[in-house]
Amino acid sequence: DPSIIDYTVIDGSRPDDLDSASCVSIVSGEDSTTVLEGFTLMNGLGMKTYWPWASTTVRTGGGVVIKNSSPTIKNNEFFGNVLLKNSGINHTRGAGLSSFNNSKAKNNLILYNYNGQTFGGGCIAAGMVPEETTIENNNIIYNSSTDLERSDYCVVLWHSGKLIFRNNIIWGNDYPSNHIFSLNDGAQVEVSYSDIQGGYTGTGNINLDPGFTGFSCLLADTSKCIDAGAPDSIYYDREDTANLG
Repeated sequence: DPSIIDYTVIDGSRPDDLDSASCVSIVSGEDSTTVLEGFTLMNGLGMKTYWPWASTTVRTGGGVVIKNSSPTIKNNEFFGNVLLKNSGINHTRGAGLSSFNNSKAKNNLILYNYNGQTFGGGCIAAGMVPEETTIENNNIIYNSSTDLERSDYCVVLWHSGKLIFRNNIIWGNDYPSNHIFSLNDGAQVEVSYSDIQGGYTGTGNINLDPGFTGFSCLLADTSKCIDAGAPDSIYYDREDTANLG
């Protein structure tokens, strides 16, 4: 129920430790039985993390950071999470969500997150060989970055990771490069049945205004996104009992 999610808030704006300031950290080997569902994750500032393969220190995962774990993140709102550089931080990546392993993010609303400086992935960062991350049925909208030093992207993948990106809407985001995906170190992405502003090659992808109804981020009845997702029945919406059919 979106009205309940709106008022079930994990607010990361007052962390005890600025180096561990994600709204939620899933970093202790949690497996696929771990589910984070039904929250608004807001004002997170990210976790300071050292990446040995790149010999660099990053701030990552304002809303949720996942490391050495494989949870499912579903039916949440990521709102107003911010990553900024400070002393000892070389890069910032993944203001909304950062996953170092084979996690799943499904049916989330990811909006108005901000990646401030240097080599972002303003919204989502994912990777780590040989793992696979699934991003499915999410609205990724109105996120931004002001990185003018290096072109920024909405989604960054690295270190030979693979991303399955299906049934998502990416629209209204503001990045200097105007690109969606950044693939690094052999990373791969498989994009299908998604509405991506500016377009992207892949089965079933479209480039059409999704037609949201105001601030609700629901689709208007005339939206071209309706019934444009993957045709498999496992992706069908639940029936609206007030509007059968």
